[in-house]
Amino acid sequence: MRLTSLVIENFRSITSLTIDFDPNITVILGQNNTGKTAILEAIACALDPRVGPRAQTPRFNVWDFRIDDQAQQQTKFSFTFLFKEATPGEWNQETVSSVGEAVQTEAGIAGAAGLKSIKLRVTGRLSGSKVDHDTEFLDLKDQVIASAKSAVSKLRKLRPAFYMPALRDPSREFARNATYWTPFIRDNTIGAAKRTQLENDIGKVNDDLIAAHTPFATAKKHLSTIGKTVDSNSNSDLRFEPFPPRLADLLGRTQVAATSPSGAWVPLERHGEGTQSTAVLLLFRAYCESQLAEAMDNDEASPIICIEEPEAHLHPHAAKALWAELMALPGQKIIATHSGDLVSRGFPTYLRRLQASTRTTGGSPGKITSLAVLTHGARAFQTRLRRGRGDLLFSRMWLLVEGETEVLLFEGIAEILDYDLDQLGIAIIPYREGLSIQPVIELADELGIAWFAVPDDDPQQGQTDQLHIRARPTFGTMGDIRVIPAHGAEEYLWDNGYEQAYEAMVTVHQRQSLPRPPSAYELYRSAVVKAATNTTSKPGAATIILARMKTTPTSIPAMLVSLIHDAVLFARRF
Repeated sequence: MRLTSLVIENFRSITSLTIDFDPNITVILGQNNTGKTAILEAIACALDPRVGPRAQTPRFNVWDFRIDDQAQQQTKFSFTFLFKEATPGEWNQETVSSVGEAVQTEAGIAGAAGLKSIKLRVTGRLSGSKVDHDTEFLDLKDQVIASAKSAVSKLRKLRPAFYMPALRDPSREFARNATYWTPFIRDNTIGAAKRTQLENDIGKVNDDLIAAHTPFATAKKHLSTIGKTVDSNSNSDLRFEPFPPRLADLLGRTQVAATSPSGAWVPLERHGEGTQSTAVLLLFRAYCESQLAEAMDNDEASPIICIEEPEAHLHPHAAKALWAELMALPGQKIIATHSGDLVSRGFPTYLRRLQASTRTTGGSPGKITSLAVLTHGARAFQTRLRRGRGDLLFSRMWLLVEGETEVLLFEGIAEILDYDLDQLGIAIIPYREGLSIQPVIELADELGIAWFAVPDDDPQQGQTDQLHIRARPTFGTMGDIRVIPAHGAEEYLWDNGYEQAYEAMVTVHQRQSLPRPPSAYELYRSAVVKAATNTTSKPGAATIILARMKTTPTSIPAMLVSLIHDAVLFARRF
């Protein structure tokens, strides 16, 4: 039984959102404040196995109710969970019987068995500062099934949700009363005889340590009079216990240590943030696995594991390696991440991208209006993601250019114009490197990422690209175009003040074979540009040109300045 989809209404920053889930692992992407944490916490609040069917969920508070554009707070939010068979008969009879009337069966086709489903709705209501909530099952017509109320706790055993937030502090998570650590330090698995033996052994260790540590004798001489100081008739005594004599107390003080690069054992909290964060994540995994038998009483039961930013504080290579650890977790995994390195390891169909609307799409900042599942064009783009460009999936806009010359040129001109492309969420993609422009734009459209294409006017390829760009349904809304009026960026720069710069890159030997201007001007220009880029490479030539632009910003062609301004203005619409 897998969680198929979730509908969230008026919860925190989310106005209305429907998200579907992969049966194995779903990776949620998105800018800050687009609702990633809200999705994970909605699942955890509703399906936490420690919450009873009528219990008030402590995570709900007045700030969970969405505040709209007019600063008006909603008084109701809801989560609607759908669990549904992929094929008729997928759920066994034990599973169906355990949740009883909550299971609904759709009408089959031509007398065939229909798909079974369970729909659970959690509704929060705000009255003043008081928060109440209801948890109810719905039928196929979204009517409440009153007789199925008792099945809520059973569903939580079938599909218990475990949640690990982004902030992971080992000093808190490994504390005596911490949620994930407590099950491992209970002494209820130790038999009475063994417990007595161990506590006697601890007493002997304490006696030996006290005898060896002579300062204790002086301290005891004075402290042992505490009873008579407080009560003259008291005969009470005092002793030192370096190790707590009760096993429960001793286990509660367990210290977790890890080896340092030198091989020495060092307390976990004295290690780096990456080691600490990973240790808590692995503790969470151990907790989930240890709690399954306790929380579930059905062989078909399986957890939903929600993790926020599993890559926190990890080196990029470690973040990539983390993918295997996530895949090895039991049950259905739902991950929220900001790591392009982690995303690059997963298959694109696992990804869901949240996008906040803007005035361009008729909404206001903070609303969730689109969610994309990668399908078409994903295969062509997968290689680029594997090369470590997972960050592209987090961009606000893709600036699509033909090659490395344009990448270096536009990055440099943007810097000269005092635009921080990273801060603006603009990623420059050279689409000719192993791709055509069509799958790249197709993928951008599916992801809800705006795009701004800059082809040249080359009759063989550039003009064909222009036709494909203008034919996209999203052209003019999510996409725009500016054309470099030449056969290539190098030719355009030559025609706009950089002729001498390219000539200076040509060696004396190369000059001897060049055609003579002006009778063969275009032939001469092409030959010089080719010789210059053969000598320095295209990126090298662009770097030389860019250095001159930085020295003399007024030498930048006006069309390129306008192009960068237009691209930035377009990105700011989203």
